[in-house]
Amino acid sequence: MKVLKLFIILFAILIECFLSSIAEAGSISFCNDTYSATQIIIIPPTGGSNILDRSLKSSLCDLNFTVAILDNLHLEFDNIKEDLNIHDQYSIKFLKALHLVIKAEKRKTILIGASLGGVFASLAFSRNHSLFDDLIIGAVIVAAGGPLHEIVASSQLPKLKALFERRKRAGMVSQHADYSYLLMDSIELDNIKWSQPQYRSELLFIITMQDDVMPVLNQRKLLEAFGNPKHYALNMGHLMGISYAYIFMVSDISEFIEKTIRKY
Repeated sequence: MKVLKLFIILFAILIECFLSSIAEAGSISFCNDTYSATQIIIIPPTGGSNILDRSLKSSLCDLNFTVAILDNLHLEFDNIKEDLNIHDQYSIKFLKALHLVIKAEKRKTILIGASLGGVFASLAFSRNHSLFDDLIIGAVIVAAGGPLHEIVASSQLPKLKALFERRKRAGMVSQHADYSYLLMDSIELDNIKWSQPQYRSELLFIITMQDDVMPVLNQRKLLEAFGNPKHYALNMGHLMGISYAYIFMVSDISEFIEKTIRKY
């Protein structure tokens, strides 16, 4: 039944993407948008761009890459619903939005995502063949892990801890020990389950070793699921690590991008 449900979800994403107007993707803006065979799409953590996303975009634009931020998702992360299906709904919304952009531009694409944006990026990379016609050629994953049900259950992010308490008050879960299993049964779009370790050379990971928002154990699980690709380990927490990567590791990220582009 779970396989059938997963197939139905994927099929629904493809149908909705086909029926949606390409104009929906027009709200994102590429720099250096002359003819380019390759584009970079930055995936924000909560569906709307922040200062770090914009800083990274500016730095990469200065290096003459064609870059945009997928900042039109509007996930309402400040008010997550108690509904256990909300996590898959967020993933579906992301996959649909990314599908529209990639199909509209028809360019080879490299994804960059941090935190939940990195979870989304790894999910899209895993479904590259089935959803994106192999147009995603690489991804940079920063402070992101898997599986998602473990992250939601164990993260020390106040919003996720408050979500557990709301679900507990609603009678959906009685004790925290059962929470991860409850989420596992509800989340089908799992970046670990769909990982593609044979493509590890097309990935760059940046891990934040002192992270309790995106637990480092789950970051390492995702890294291992993708076959231990090239990675950097920062002895920092979540926000500090992402800030450092997006501001001070632009040369490392751009070097990976250039090497990936040269393969094509």
